[in-house]
Amino acid sequence: FQLGGFNSDIKFLTTNQYATAPMTISNANQSVGIGTNAPNRKLTVEANTSSDGVMTVRNASTAGFAGTYFESGDTWDGYVGYVGSGNWVEPNSFQVGANNRDIKFVTTNSTLTAAMTIKTSNQSVGIGNSNPDYKLSVYHGSKGVEIRNTNAGANSWEFYHDSGTNQLQLRTATGTSVGHFDYNSGAYMATSDRKLKRDIQPIATILPSIMRLMPVNYHYDTDEDQKKHIGFIAQEVEDIFPELISAPAENADKDAIYRMNYTGFGVIAIKAIQEQQNIIEKQQEIIEKQQAKLDAIEKALNKAGIYLEE
Repeated sequence: FQLGGFNSDIKFLTTNQYATAPMTISNANQSVGIGTNAPNRKLTVEANTSSDGVMTVRNASTAGFAGTYFESGDTWDGYVGYVGSGNWVEPNSFQVGANNRDIKFVTTNSTLTAAMTIKTSNQSVGIGNSNPDYKLSVYHGSKGVEIRNTNAGANSWEFYHDSGTNQLQLRTATGTSVGHFDYNSGAYMATSDRKLKRDIQPIATILPSIMRLMPVNYHYDTDEDQKKHIGFIAQEVEDIFPELISAPAENADKDAIYRMNYTGFGVIAIKAIQEQQNIIEKQQEIIEKQQAKLDAIEKALNKAGIYLEE
C-alpha cells in the first residue's frame, strides 16, 4: 500500500487552518519534516515553544535505554540517551557513548582541533588537544586554566604555561603573575618587586623574639606511618611573629585550622644573623683593644726586666 505524490510534496494536515503542516515529505530531497514545510535533513523536527521540548524519546521500561544509536554501515558507532537500571555501564545516568571510538566535542567545523576529546584507547581527556596522553591534557593560548569559587565574586586563580620561559605561572583574575614554578628545578619563585610594595620599613631588632620561638617534634594525627616532623606550633608563633600566620576568621568553624608561612623564617634568620654579626664585630673590636693594652703592658714589663710566663 502506498501514498505517493507526483513531483510534489506530501503534507499531512489535521485541519486546513495550518500554515505549516504537522508533517511534510519533501519531493525535492526526499526528506521528512515534522513542524516544518522545508526539511533540509532526512528528518527535521521543528517547534516554536518556550515551555516544552521539541522531541521526546521514551522507553516504557525503567531498566532500558531511552536514546538514539548512531551507525555507519552495519556497525553502531555511538549513542546518546538515558540508561536505566538494567545491565548497563554506569546505570541510571544520562550518557554520551562510543563504540571503541574517540568522542569529540566540536563547536565549529572551521578548526582542525576539537574543543574537547575523550580518547578511547587510554580513557584520557584532552581540552584543546585531540590526542591526549595524560588523564587530563590542557592546551591553551593567551588564557590558561581558571579556578574560581562561585562565592568569590570576580576573584580567581589562573594556571598559565609561559611558552617563552616554560614557567608554570600563578596569575590572578587580572592576569597579574604572582609567582611561578621553574621548569628545570621546580623551585617556586614568589613575586617580590619593589614597585608592587609600599610602607617599606626595616625590621626591628629580632633576636629576643627569635629566642622565644620553641622548635618542636611532632606527629600528624592523620599520618598512618607516624613519621616524626620538626617545626613550630602556629598558635605559639602567632604571639611572636603574627605576620607569618594565617589565622581562621573570627566567625570560622571551630575546626578551622591555622596556617603558617615557613618560608618567611628565612628572612627572620637572615635578620638574626645580621644582628649576631654586629654583636660579634663589636666584641671583636673590644677584644682587639684589650689585646693591644695587654701587649703594651707586657712590653713595658719586659723593659723593666719582668717577663710573663707563657
